[in-house]
Amino acid sequence: MATTSNDLVGRPHSTQRMVAVLPGVPMLLIGLFLVAVRLNPVGLVLVALGFAMVSNLWRKVTVHEDHLVAQGRFSRRRLDLREITQVGLSTFAAAWVQPRHGKAIQLWMISEGDDIVNPGRMGFIRQLRERAARAGATLEPELQEPTDPAEADRWFGR
Repeated sequence: MATTSNDLVGRPHSTQRMVAVLPGVPMLLIGLFLVAVRLNPVGLVLVALGFAMVSNLWRKVTVHEDHLVAQGRFSRRRLDLREITQVGLSTFAAAWVQPRHGKAIQLWMISEGDDIVNPGRMGFIRQLRERAARAGATLEPELQEPTDPAEADRWFGR
């Protein structure tokens, strides 16, 4: 689904993405060359490292009118906003979302501070709570301090 101007987007800070991409692309290309042309197994290590660095480009959380889509490095999660019961900040400073059923999803990909057009973690959490409430979610009272979810998919989005 395409992003519209009304969507809320959280992603790694633009400087963090560029710092990872600048060495990641050459590393990926050199690794592919070593594997394809020279059959050198060291190329596989460079491909894996380069891919992990370049993957910062597509990591993001997009909140649409009625659902959110969290895109990690390797997988994607979709959650209806009305299914959200809590949105919080963990003790390790990661935003998280608790659906009515299942494990909480930790959103590691959201930047700590505001970016050029995207809000940081605290602004994202506040706006996500507002949008979930408008969508009909039954939210628990807002958390006043960083709190870890009871059970979470901790590796998603890293």
